[in-house]
Amino acid sequence: RRDGNLVFAKSTLQGGPQETVMIAVNSIERIAFPEDPLLREATALAYAGDAPSVIHKTAQVFSYAKQWSDIEGNTMPDVLKLIIPSFIAAGKKAELNRLLESWVPTKDLDLEKTVHLLRLSERGVHLAEFELECKRSIEGAPGTLSAAVAWVVLGKTALEARQWTSAIRYFTSLRLFSQNWRVLQPVALLGAIEACRGNGSPDQASIFFSDLEEYPESAQAGIARSLPPLRSVSP
Repeated sequence: RRDGNLVFAKSTLQGGPQETVMIAVNSIERIAFPEDPLLREATALAYAGDAPSVIHKTAQVFSYAKQWSDIEGNTMPDVLKLIIPSFIAAGKKAELNRLLESWVPTKDLDLEKTVHLLRLSERGVHLAEFELECKRSIEGAPGTLSAAVAWVVLGKTALEARQWTSAIRYFTSLRLFSQNWRVLQPVALLGAIEACRGNGSPDQASIFFSDLEEYPESAQAGIARSLPPLRSVSP
């Protein structure tokens, strides 16, 4: 346990009785934290695309990891890489904004790029500038969290601008290049379906409907099932 600048730990020396030792934080080089079973469960839920359950499961993990975030070896980056995309997937905008407002810089470059992009999108910067920043994050590292978030935000931006083809391209890019970020896949698939509805492409939309069936626990799958039939738009 930790109390301010001190860490208290159980120690057994030379087979003797277990004793509590007190260690100053500034004398600790690294702590090797054991694997957290809750974090393992949350990772499995993220793989299934169940963002609300990930958020619920990581609440306790986040509180624990936060108190060790200034010590090398902490699990905070792993926790944040589950929480941030889950907030996005679950539409928890207020919670995500609070996290961004209280953000404490980490040593994880991918996380810092992700936060930078999300803050830019919230500030409503010029679309061309934002696209350039996103493409810088994606270039050479399409499998990172920052790249996955960039695909999602670019896709949503294109949807709002009714740029259907661009939206499909961005959402499909997430599907193709950022496959590990499965909690965001339902967001991209539903976005692609909405873009297909915009340009009247039922055949193309059916592919995304089929892919979305891989994530039956996601909110997006429920929304997709409630959509009215899509009909072709005559040229």
